[in-house]
Order: sequence, then structure tokens, then C-alpha cells
Amino acid sequence: MAALGVAVIVVGVSIKLGKKSLEDLLDAIPHHLQEQVIAAIGEVPGVQEVKLARVRRSGPEVFADVTLAVDRAAPFERTHEIADDAEAAVRRIVPQADVVVHIEPTAARDENFLTTIRVLAARHRAGRARNSRLRR
Repeated sequence: MAALGVAVIVVGVSIKLGKKSLEDLLDAIPHHLQEQVIAAIGEVPGVQEVKLARVRRSGPEVFADVTLAVDRAAPFERTHEIADDAEAAVRRIVPQADVVVHIEPTAARDENFLTTIRVLAARHRAGRARNSRLRR
């Protein structure tokens, strides 16, 4: 009976150790952690949408890759502030995380016609300038 009890303990410990090793090999994280990261970033002012949030672990390190949609009419400095705020939001959930934030300009839900024309004109001018440099 004692040997049977020891065998059950050994099997239980082996299963727990095997599960932990498999999670480490697959860079697994608790599912609620990714949901918390998405929720925290979604509360950052200026973020229209969290398009992608990948959180993974490699050994003791945690990595987060985030893609955010922000207003395309926002100034560059403001988009940089939004990226910094999103990075800080991730670090409040996962301290010491290595965070990479990618910003995608997106039309705002309430974007007016004048802003749309301004953005399209700027894009057209940039394309013309690039084409004129290529011809030289």
C-alpha cells in the first residue's frame, strides 16, 4: 500500500512537471493576462482600437507586441505619447515586460470631410515628391 501511495505521488508530480515544461516550451502565458493587457491598452486616451496584442513568455522574460489604431489626423508627437502610454499600461500589468508598440493611422469615426481631404492631399503630395526624386 505504501508503494502504491508513493507511485501515485510520483505520477502526480511527473504530470505537473511535464505540464510546466510543455508550457515553457510553447511560451504559454495565462489567458487572463492577455485579456488584461488588451483592456488596459483600450483605456489609453487616443487608442481607437487594439488591433493586435501578442503576449508571450520566453524563460523569465515576457514580451508584448501591440498594434494600435489611432486617429490619422493626430500629430506625430501625440501618436508617440499614445504609444508611450500604451507601453506604460502594459508594464502596469506585466512589470519588466519588453513591449513593442506599432501605431496604424486610421480614420476617426467622427472625422470630418475637411480632415479627410487634408489627409488625402498630404498623401498625394508625398507620392508626387517621391516620384519626382525617382525620375532624377
